[in-house]
Amino acid sequence: MKRFFQIVALAFLFMTQGVIAQDFEAGLAAYNERDYATAASNWLPLAEQGHAQAQYNLGVMSERGIGQAQDFEQAVRWYAMAADQGRADAQSNLGALYAAGRGVTKDNARAVQLYMMSAEQGHKLGQYNLGVMYATGQGIARDDAESLKWLLRAAEQGEARAQNNAGVLYRDGRGTETNDVEAVSLFTAAAEQGYPNAQANLARMYIQGRGVALDVSVALAWYIKAAEQGHAASQMDLAVAYQQGLSGIAVSNAAAFHWFGRAARNGIPPAQFELGLMYAKGEPVEMNNLKAHMWWNIANYNGYERAAGNLEIVVKRMSADEIAQAQAMAQTCFSSRYQDC
Repeated sequence: MKRFFQIVALAFLFMTQGVIAQDFEAGLAAYNERDYATAASNWLPLAEQGHAQAQYNLGVMSERGIGQAQDFEQAVRWYAMAADQGRADAQSNLGALYAAGRGVTKDNARAVQLYMMSAEQGHKLGQYNLGVMYATGQGIARDDAESLKWLLRAAEQGEARAQNNAGVLYRDGRGTETNDVEAVSLFTAAAEQGYPNAQANLARMYIQGRGVALDVSVALAWYIKAAEQGHAASQMDLAVAYQQGLSGIAVSNAAAFHWFGRAARNGIPPAQFELGLMYAKGEPVEMNNLKAHMWWNIANYNGYERAAGNLEIVVKRMSADEIAQAQAMAQTCFSSRYQDC
């Protein structure tokens, strides 16, 4: 009789597991079809019963506002449940919320604990985040050697940000001896994945001939890739290079204007100043005192001291109505976050 009840219990267990698996897969199918309400309704009962993957998935939906209003507190709740069951991805995501103070009181020490648990399970984002915390001394004593160790583990798994950050440590000799060749290798791995910070760092290595043969054309190609993705520092570097003909690059006022414009709209005050100067001089664009005033006004507001003196000069060439119009243009530019300028 005892044997009979054991068999019945096992049969019931397998049936229950089968139903749970079916419900989870039904939720996953609905999610992939962007039917988020159905996905959540399938996963919610499972999560409440302790299904770690369902808990993690609901945490992601809450954190990102997928199919519902963004709710960081709810994300913390679900991630914590999944993290307690040992899910490395939930531990990493929960750590990020503690580090940012989203849905929970900011606590870098707790973030480090969670990243460590995730990293030790081999989770690349946990490893990357832990490496960042060691590099910046947040929640734990700064230790560049430990930072490099964890960044390299994440880099080996293809995490582009970790590859870039590890490259910076090799380039700068932090936590290890300076190794430009290794830095170039890591920057290249991340750059080829499309990570703009790495593309910019790789461009600088080529233009300086560090760890690789000096090659201006290759440097330009990587700068442009980064700049096209909105990397403001690369946009500024390109603009200055074209303006001044640095490193053998042919002078091109048109190209300089283009990249100063892109950098200015990314909020870079020196680029905003240079753009104003080009409009004031009428080179390589038509002279426009309104736009010169607008960009210098913006640069001045953003703390670029040289702009104040130029503003005093350009207002002498403008009527009161023109000054008012230029000020209104600057306000519109600000309110649109530099997109309507």
